[in-house]
Amino acid sequence: GIPKMGKTVFQRDYLISLCKHNPGMKWAMYSPEQRGGKNDVEREYVSMAENYAGGKFNQKYRTALSNTQIEKSLDWVSETFFMVNPTRNNFTSFGKDDSNPATLQNLFDYILYLKRTEGIFGFVIDAWNRVEHIKNKGESDEQFVGRELNRILDFLRTYDLTALIVAHPTKMQDKIDGKNYEAPAMYNIKGSSAWMERIDVGISVHRPCLYVNENRDVRGSQAIWTVDNNAHTEVELQILKFQELGKLGKASLTLDWEKGERFVPVKAEPSSTDVVVHEPKQKKVRISPQFEAEIVEPIVEEEDDDDYLPFRY
Repeated sequence: GIPKMGKTVFQRDYLISLCKHNPGMKWAMYSPEQRGGKNDVEREYVSMAENYAGGKFNQKYRTALSNTQIEKSLDWVSETFFMVNPTRNNFTSFGKDDSNPATLQNLFDYILYLKRTEGIFGFVIDAWNRVEHIKNKGESDEQFVGRELNRILDFLRTYDLTALIVAHPTKMQDKIDGKNYEAPAMYNIKGSSAWMERIDVGISVHRPCLYVNENRDVRGSQAIWTVDNNAHTEVELQILKFQELGKLGKASLTLDWEKGERFVPVKAEPSSTDVVVHEPKQKKVRISPQFEAEIVEPIVEEEDDDDYLPFRY
C-alpha cells in the first residue's frame, strides 16, 4: 500500500488477533520505522499492548487503562512478539560484521536465533525497503526481487516459518480527485512480476478518501486539503494461491483509535462489551469478564535457560 495508509496498523491488528486466538503463537518483528524510546522498541510495544487491551495508556482517553491492565498487556506482548533490531552495537557483541546490519542474511540470523530459543511461528518485515539489499551488477529489478524472494521462500521451508512482508508501490495509480489515489495493485510494487509469481497471499491496504477538500462545495475556489482521520480503510485480497484458504474480495473497515487502533467493519457499530470504559460518576475503570479472561489471568514466570538473550527486549 501507499505510505500512511495504515499498512502497519492493519498487520499489527491482524497479528494480535491471530495470536489471541492461537495461544502460544509467537512472532519476530523487524519494524525499523516504528522506533522511539530509550530502548528503541518501546513505541511499538505500547501500540501492541493498547491494541491487545482495547484501550489507551494515556489517561485523557475514556478508554484509559489501569496500571494493572497496562502491566498485564505489556507482559503478554513481550512474551508474544520479539523485536528484531539489528544495530552495530548488537552485531558487534554477537560477533558479526556490522558494516551493513540490516541485510537479509543478518535478519535471517536473528530470526533463526529466535526460532531456536523462542519457537517463533513467523516474522514480519516492515518495510521491504528498510532491508539493505545487495543487487548484482546488471541485474534487473525483477531478477533481483525474484532472487531475494526465492531466498526467503527457501528459508521458510527449511525452518518451518511464515513471513509477512510490507511493501510500498513505486508506480502510483491515477488520482481520483486531485489528491487521493486509487488503490494500488500488486503490479505497482517494484519488481512486480516476481512478487506476483511467488507470494501465496497478496493484500492491499488503502484509504481512498483520506484527504478532504474543505472547499469542495465552493465553485472556482482553490482546494484546501485536510486529513480525515476517520476515513474508512479498504482491505483487498488480490492474490490467493491456495483457494481453500478463502476467496478474493474487498472489505471496508473503520479504525477505532481509542480502542487501541482496532479495525471493525464500516457498517457495524463498535462493540462496547469488550472495551475498558470510564464510569462517569464513579471515576473508575470497568472491564468486561471477557477482557479479564484475556489479560488478568496470573502470569507464571518461567526461568530462562539463557543468561543473556542478545535480541530480546
